Amino acid sequence: MAPGITYPDHHHPPEEVYLVLSDGDWRQEARAWHTPGIGGIVYNPPDIVHAMRSRSEPLLAIWCLPLELAAKP
Repeated sequence: MAPGITYPDHHHPPEEVYLVLSDGDWRQEARAWHTPGIGGIVYNPPDIVHAMRSRSEPLLAIWCLPLELAAKP
């Protein structure tokens, strides 16, 4: 994410996990912003309100969503 950007509060059905690769701030629900640090992990459960923001440098993270498994016969 480019420097100085806030990705606003939002929510969605799938859970997601981020592996943090640079400094940035994260928030869930009405809790305070926090910085997980490089190598930190952010887990957003399904439908939780969350946001993130970059600082003066880009915010880099690996973003993971669960894959839907094929229905078993």
